[in-house]
Amino acid sequence: MLSGLWYEFLNSLNEQMRIQDRHIILLADNAPTHPPPSTTPLNYTGPTPPVLTHVKVHYLPPNTTAFLQPLDGGIIASFQATYRRLFAQYYVDHFNRYDNLAPKLDAL
Repeated sequence: MLSGLWYEFLNSLNEQMRIQDRHIILLADNAPTHPPPSTTPLNYTGPTPPVLTHVKVHYLPPNTTAFLQPLDGGIIASFQATYRRLFAQYYVDHFNRYDNLAPKLDAL
């Protein structure tokens, strides 16, 4: 069943890229629930595998998770730094525009 979700995701992503007229590559791990659209799992009864015209799926080699995991920390740190910069910029812009403190973001 999870392979069906994967195929639905790929189909949706491919459709979004087709509408935007973009071609992308998607890096995926070798999880059993992420089978290539060209070969369906045995006894598969879910949605039909998508025909990908604007997405190329590239599968990472097996046993690379431990090697690539430190990259996740860098991505998360980059995201947090960008969020904090935008958050601070929001408060500065609000103060400059309205001459008072901005309301809490969860109060908006």
